[in-house]
Amino acid sequence: MVDRLMTKRTFEFLKKRAEEVRLEIQRRGAESSGHQRASLHDDAGAENQLNLLRAELGRIGDLKGTAFIEAPTDTSTVQLGSRTSLEFSDGERDEYTLVSPDDVRFNTLPFPVVSYESPLGRAIKGKKRGDTAEYPLSAAPTRKETVKILDIKKGDL
Repeated sequence: MVDRLMTKRTFEFLKKRAEEVRLEIQRRGAESSGHQRASLHDDAGAENQLNLLRAELGRIGDLKGTAFIEAPTDTSTVQLGSRTSLEFSDGERDEYTLVSPDDVRFNTLPFPVVSYESPLGRAIKGKKRGDTAEYPLSAAPTRKETVKILDIKKGDL
């Protein structure tokens, strides 16, 4: 069963970071063993650091059941892993790769990305070259932005 979807780069980053955080939590716990543990709880700064590490581990979450986004070979429609050139209604042009929320949240990719769960990502997914799509603006959800699909390429994943 697939629980999460992300690029291999993000997965490797999260796997490594989770191990670093676990080791740091263990190290800090070992420093405060025995009767010193009570003093750790009296030290608000040390307790806060441990809580931040635990929270980071929670954000990383369980990586079991992760499936990987691969660059698509079919570039006729926008799909996960597609690099898409867009033209917005104000004439601005930009290029994004459609990826997972984890890829966006942890910022592991060296190129502009958009999540398939974002309003823009949902609007362009499945579209073809020349199609237009509307999506709500986050600042004013009742207003819609229009975007045109200029080109679709295989992403550099």
